[in-house]
Amino acid sequence: MKKTVAFLLIFGIIGYSIYLVAIPHYNYFAFSSDVGEHMRINIYSPEQVKDDLMQYVEEYDIPINKEDIYLSSERPYKVSISWEETVDFFGLYQKTFEFNIDTRK
Repeated sequence: MKKTVAFLLIFGIIGYSIYLVAIPHYNYFAFSSDVGEHMRINIYSPEQVKDDLMQYVEEYDIPINKEDIYLSSERPYKVSISWEETVDFFGLYQKTFEFNIDTRK
């Protein structure tokens, strides 16, 4: 019985840790996909493009500001965004992940 409880406890901790790491990565991939799609079809002014991108930022809870979005000045617009997210594992360990989106490539 003790082995079963210990196994379930360890399994739960591992599962929750995977979940903590997966959330920022999922947000990055979904945000990156939406940014790439939006940049292919955009026909707006640079400020309107930034406003549209900020809607995605709010949707995916990305920790950046409007000033952190670099937008090229000529058409077609190219965007470059970088940010970091820190995942805290039960207050014992912290891991910082760096994310970059660059549509110039």
